[in-house]
Amino acid sequence: MKKVFILFFLASLFLIFNCKKAQDDIVVIKNQLTRFQLALINKNSAQLDSLFVPKKELLQKDPSELVNKIFSQDIKKLIIADKRFEIHDSQAKIIFTITADKFQQKMNLYLIKYKNNWWIVDYEWQ
Repeated sequence: MKKVFILFFLASLFLIFNCKKAQDDIVVIKNQLTRFQLALINKNSAQLDSLFVPKKELLQKDPSELVNKIFSQDIKKLIIADKRFEIHDSQAKIIFTITADKFQQKMNLYLIKYKNNWWIVDYEWQ
């Protein structure tokens, strides 16, 4: 009986230390959207660039259009509203509305999972 208990205890320790819980993709994608919103609010192009996929072959559109459209205007109280998420394996689409004091625009962000992280690869205005 003592051997069974020791074996069970060792097996439990092994499972605790070797099994990592996979990150919930929706939580990670929501965090990316929050970082995206903060980059727009702060007009921080470096922070915005860091959200786009680092591998240039995967990048379909860089953030320069966003910088020109959002950063060039005097926008106050920017929020992202009406969020909807579509996740399919290693691809995701976020549909939302950017709202500010003098600005309202629907937008889609396209993300991929690359090296266990979610990255923006493309976006479009509606």
